Amino acid sequence: MHIDYARSIVSITNSVLKHYGVNPYHASLQELDKVFERAYKHVFYFVTDGLGQSMLKRHLESDAFLRRHQLTTVSSVFPPTTVAATTSILTGKTPYEHGHLGWFQYFQEADVYYTVFLKKDYYDFSKTLPKGFNPRFKVRPFTEIVKEKHAHLFTKIIYPKPIDPDGFDRFEEGLKQCLNIAKLDQKTLVYYYFTEPDLTAHYDGASGSQTKLKINALNAALERFYDDLPRDSLVILTADHGLIDVEPIAILDTPIMDTLRAKPSLEPRASVFHVKDKKTFEILFERAYSKYFTLYTTNAFLALNAFGSGERHPHIALNLGDYIAVAHGNKYFSLSEETVFKGHHAGSTDQELYVPLIVFKKE
Repeated sequence: MHIDYARSIVSITNSVLKHYGVNPYHASLQELDKVFERAYKHVFYFVTDGLGQSMLKRHLESDAFLRRHQLTTVSSVFPPTTVAATTSILTGKTPYEHGHLGWFQYFQEADVYYTVFLKKDYYDFSKTLPKGFNPRFKVRPFTEIVKEKHAHLFTKIIYPKPIDPDGFDRFEEGLKQCLNIAKLDQKTLVYYYFTEPDLTAHYDGASGSQTKLKINALNAALERFYDDLPRDSLVILTADHGLIDVEPIAILDTPIMDTLRAKPSLEPRASVFHVKDKKTFEILFERAYSKYFTLYTTNAFLALNAFGSGERHPHIALNLGDYIAVAHGNKYFSLSEETVFKGHHAGSTDQELYVPLIVFKKE
C-alpha cells in the first residue's frame, strides 16, 4: 500500500500555508500553488466529509458544477477516516505527526478505548474516564498559524451542530455565514466543514439512492453559492476520504478474542490488535479473515510509512498494539451491536483513498 503524501490532502493545506508566507511542513501541491499566484481577498477552504472521487463520478453527471470545477485528484491519509484525515487537513501534518489515528484508540495503561472526537470510551459510553487521563492531543489549525503572521486577516472555522453547539443546522446556513463573511471589507480565510455525504453513505451505502440525492443537493447548493459569491473570492473544496459499500463480519464473539489482551481498536476497516498468543492469533486470522483483510505486524506496517513522515507522535507507539488488519475487500469488523453500516471507509481501496480537489473562484 502506497499513499503519495506529496499529492494528498496534506499537500492542500501546505499550499494554503505557503500562500500566506508560512513555512510549510510538507510539500505543497503544484496545481494549487499556481492558483494562488493570484492573491484573493476571500479564501474559503471547504471539506465535505466522505465525498470521494468515486462517489463524485458515480453520482454526478460529467457537466455537474463540482465535476466541471475539479482541478485534480489527490490521496487521503492513512487510515482514510475522519479523525485522521480532517486533523491532517486542519493542521497540514500527517497522522504520524499529530497522532489522530482513528475513531477510537486504545490506551493500555488507563484501559480506555478513547473515542477521539467524542471523548468517551468506545465500548462503554457510560464509563467515566480515569482521573488524570490525558490523551495528549494537540491541534493547531492552519487558520491560527496564518493569523499569527497576518494579524489583520479575518479567520474563522465553521462547523455544524453538534460539533459546534453554536454551529449551523443545514448546509445552506453555513454557506450563508460564508457569504456574510465575504461581505467584509478586509481579507478573510475560512475553514468550513460539513458532515455529508459521509453520514448518509454510512447508512445508505456509497452507491445508495439517498447518498446520490445528498451529493446532488450539495452540488446544487454550491452552484447557488458560487452565483452569490462576490468578486475576488476563491473556494477550495476537498474531502477527507471516500467510502465503499460494505458488509459486517463478526469478531467480538469468536475464538480469536481469547488470543487478545484487549478488544480490537482504531477502526472497523483498519483494526489494531493487542495480542497475547501470536501464533494462535495468526492461524485463526488467516483462516477467518485473510480473504478480506491484510494482516501486518505493527513494525512491518510502520515500515510502509503509510501514516506519513515527520516527527513521530507518542501515540504511534501507545496505540498500535502488535498487529494491524487493513481491509482490502468489502468487509468491516462489527465492533458495535447497535450500529450496522452499509458504507464505510479506513481501508485500502481506491474508493476510500482518493478524493477530488475542486476549485472555483470569482475574479
